Amino acid sequence: MRVRTLPWLHHEGQTFFSIHANPVYDKIATCGPNEKEGLVRIWNLVACKVKSGDFEEKPTILASIDFPTNVNAIRWSPNGKRFACGSDDKQVTIWEYGFRVQSVGSIGKRAGNLELYKNLHTLAYHNMEVTGVEWSPCGRFLASSSLDNRVVIWNAQSFPDRVAVLNSKNGGHSDSVKGIAWDPIGTYFCTQSTDKTLKVWRCEHWKLETTIEDPFKESVFSAIFFHLDWSPDGQYLFCPMAKNNNLPICQIITRGSWNTDRDFVGHRKGVVVVKCCPRLFEYKDHKGILRKVSIIGMGSSDCALSLWAIPFLLRPLIVFHHLFNEAVVDLTWRGSELFAASRDGTVRHLPFTEKDLGRMLTMHEMADECQKLYQTCPTIYREISNGKLDDFPKSLSATNLEDQLSPFKARKSSREEANQRSEEERIPEKTQTPEKVLQSERATQIETKDDKGRRRIQPKFISSISSNEMPEVPIPPKSLNKNDFVLPSTSRPDESMDSPEKESRVKPSKRKRVHISSSSESDGEREIENLDRNDPQTSTRKETVLAADFKRPELRTVEPLSFSQGTLAIPDLKKSFSINVLLTNGGTIEIENEWTLGGGIGKATKIGYVIDGDAKWTLITTSPVLVAAGNKYWCLTGSTDRYIQLIDSSCGRLVVTLVLDGVPVRVGVQSHFAFALTSTGHFYSWNLQETKLVVNGISVSDIIASEDATISSVNLTNNGVPIIGFSSGNLFTYSLNFARWVLLDRGTTCMSRCFDGLQINEMSQGYLSKALRKRIRSDLVPLVNPNIRSICKESQLEEWLAGSRAAGSIQDFQSICKVYARFLIEHNNESKLRVLLKELRSPCDPPSIPSHLLTSIESLIRSSKDLSHLVASPDDSLVIF
Repeated sequence: MRVRTLPWLHHEGQTFFSIHANPVYDKIATCGPNEKEGLVRIWNLVACKVKSGDFEEKPTILASIDFPTNVNAIRWSPNGKRFACGSDDKQVTIWEYGFRVQSVGSIGKRAGNLELYKNLHTLAYHNMEVTGVEWSPCGRFLASSSLDNRVVIWNAQSFPDRVAVLNSKNGGHSDSVKGIAWDPIGTYFCTQSTDKTLKVWRCEHWKLETTIEDPFKESVFSAIFFHLDWSPDGQYLFCPMAKNNNLPICQIITRGSWNTDRDFVGHRKGVVVVKCCPRLFEYKDHKGILRKVSIIGMGSSDCALSLWAIPFLLRPLIVFHHLFNEAVVDLTWRGSELFAASRDGTVRHLPFTEKDLGRMLTMHEMADECQKLYQTCPTIYREISNGKLDDFPKSLSATNLEDQLSPFKARKSSREEANQRSEEERIPEKTQTPEKVLQSERATQIETKDDKGRRRIQPKFISSISSNEMPEVPIPPKSLNKNDFVLPSTSRPDESMDSPEKESRVKPSKRKRVHISSSSESDGEREIENLDRNDPQTSTRKETVLAADFKRPELRTVEPLSFSQGTLAIPDLKKSFSINVLLTNGGTIEIENEWTLGGGIGKATKIGYVIDGDAKWTLITTSPVLVAAGNKYWCLTGSTDRYIQLIDSSCGRLVVTLVLDGVPVRVGVQSHFAFALTSTGHFYSWNLQETKLVVNGISVSDIIASEDATISSVNLTNNGVPIIGFSSGNLFTYSLNFARWVLLDRGTTCMSRCFDGLQINEMSQGYLSKALRKRIRSDLVPLVNPNIRSICKESQLEEWLAGSRAAGSIQDFQSICKVYARFLIEHNNESKLRVLLKELRSPCDPPSIPSHLLTSIESLIRSSKDLSHLVASPDDSLVIF
């Protein structure tokens, strides 16, 4: 990757206010002032490929439109055929591509406008200058913001109709609105104002969802405009102009919970613009794990530009210093290419490659990602999945690469031109050159009539002739110095990348930094281990030759479960799939739905247990199997007709078929315990060895933090109690004594920034300890008061202790209890030690606590001179009656 200047892209020395690349065609639009008036220009992106010396002139300006006042914002519509402008005259204007004015002839400074754009609508409602315009991802709406404190939602299908006006009367802002952003999923719309608030609105009824104030209380809004943006999967919102500990940051807000514990930090001055690449990227980290990340560009008033990838990273991918002489005002992505505009009137082009960022997901893959997260996908992805749009941007027939290059062939000598003309005279009419054919076609006229019967005659428009591919534009010698930006040794986003510049280092903050967990990508990080690290379900499966009557099915992966309108999403029914059998060496359960019985009888479902290519047993059932799980003792299958079948793994005998209240969407076995989670959101677990129910149909809807949360893991403790992990990072268990859900651990809290959690040697093999081991805690904040850090550690340990007690996880309780006791002894906390000893000496709470735990705790207390009396001479409060 190299940074390139575009010397031909300018406003005659004037500044830029906004820049936006056409999402479909090879064009880019800029706007800003032009002496005493405003200016909009449409540029040809093919000029980015022109090399010096190949052509005398380059196809650069496609159209230049003058305005009576400054133009502050410009945005293309999702279909690329229209653009909207907001200006100082309080108006929003809508422009549409008409046709190409000149298709054969010179293009450049002498030619003027090459494309004609028609002013379709002028929308007048605001009382002051318009600061921003944004089209909704589906193209049905257009939003405009203004200094009059209002945001207007226009009906893009029937301008100038208004859908809603967001102002102070319905919970809107009390000061100028300078930033707006649409949720790519289509659920939310966000507005940011100089009243130091960010507001989230529901697009369904345009009611205020929430107001966020904390990250902006210290902010000074010196920028004329600023731009916030969503991640392409809609999981996170990135807001500029925020501050933390008086340091300029870009605030990260989590969808649904609207949590503000994370932020980007590093720029010396306020972040003005944040732009996400419109699609996710995929890469393999240093462990070979396939990751999906969002790539975010950030521009600041300190003239620097930084690139970030989330989740999984704590540092920027790359930081460009001294890229401009003045502040960055706007950014725009086109595919994996980033364009940055500055107030100094220049534009930088950053063409990233797959080697730099990874592989960009296709539109079809983005549709699948959204389907997994929300059980729906945005309109643009849905249309592409149905074959209505191409997967990659294309060029207008009137402005494609070949059309634009043909008029700029190198001039030939007069002798060559004469020879060419003589050759053309000898060519029959049927094989005339493209120029002759096009010119003859242009002689044809098109005659139409309007509603009043008046005739309208216009020449028939034919696209230009083709030519060779256009090369690259050279970078001027003064473009950049190699010390003006920082490139890491590897451009892969799996490693942290530091800037040698002191100012760009990631500074500590009181909120958790940038390590973000994605509900779709971090399941491997979040899932609680079922058994041990040698579990075949988590190891590489050996290639085996199956029995002749078994086709090799696809190994089914466990996907997150999203909860919507009171139900869990039902997985797709696959024709065949397989699951690894736990506690075995390479054993698999092979499921084949629609298995032909033969003799014209019909089809059924075949369940087979295969070890080292040999079918150990086979079972036939009439219920199509949707999900399955197994270990060396038991096999459990769930079918579409609400049945679950328990099978003895040793011989394949059907033990029992149970009917549930909904379709099983997740099943599992753990030693001699089994569980099932249904589409109605109810959880069941059984003790198979004793043939009794442990948990009877408790609802998981009570513990879902928000409508966007997904269930990422479901496991059982050694007594059959569930441990459920959510995409928000929270872990829950169920208390049989209290008959309620109990919080085990919060995914991201400020307390985790104050101490480094449990050490590896302090953890047990219990399920909570394994989950905590997989948590990646942020670095400690060195500026936190030691007393506060101590209080946070004490509170966190007590939360874990209570959770392990409620879950009945004896291993977790023992390891955490020892750490907690050492902490209390170290801080001489006699009152809490008394309470702890009383609980351990009690025969009932918690149940089945080994006696050696009490002995170990008492031994630790005896080692303290100040607290040894608690064990040597216990007072009356410790006597057990």
